[in-house]
Amino acid sequence: MICAYLSYRFLIVGDDLLYREGKVITDYTRHPKGSGEFRRPHQRKPTPEDSDIIDQLIRNTYKVLFTRGQKGLYLYIMDEALREYLKTEIQKIYDMQAILRDN
Repeated sequence: MICAYLSYRFLIVGDDLLYREGKVITDYTRHPKGSGEFRRPHQRKPTPEDSDIIDQLIRNTYKVLFTRGQKGLYLYIMDEALREYLKTEIQKIYDMQAILRDN
């Protein structure tokens, strides 16, 4: 019975992934302070030139985490706008599956 629980994943989407003005965006300033993946040699803080690389790192990290559950994923999303956006997108997928199943 314990193995069944390992097939599901639980993920908290932090304030570094947001939904604003019709787009999913990232904000590296809200990323957890302890993570060092944005550091470069001889730099203490990321520079504005690093923003594209950091954006891609955050997006790729969540993409990997979203796909880890074999049977399912439980989400807690901190940004309310992103939460509502994903709810509507997931509902569209369920509706489309129901239409395809009925045909």
